[in-house]
Amino acid sequence: MKKKLKSYGLFRKKPLTTTSESFRVLSVNKTTKEILVHGPFTSLREAQQSADDLKTSEIEAYVQGQQNRVIYRA
Repeated sequence: MKKKLKSYGLFRKKPLTTTSESFRVLSVNKTTKEILVHGPFTSLREAQQSADDLKTSEIEAYVQGQQNRVIYRA
């Protein structure tokens, strides 16, 4: 009778930790060059809405992801 071997793979199918996206909103005042950070936000839609609310003629707003890249510009 043959013994059945269990396969222990090198790669896991399920990650050990859960990954969650987080976003932050940066607002830049054009005249004073002041930068403010708002957040963290758990959804991109929430962060975009916040950036749209902050946008004025003097203030520009950006949404950044976890890799510090600009995802959205209001």
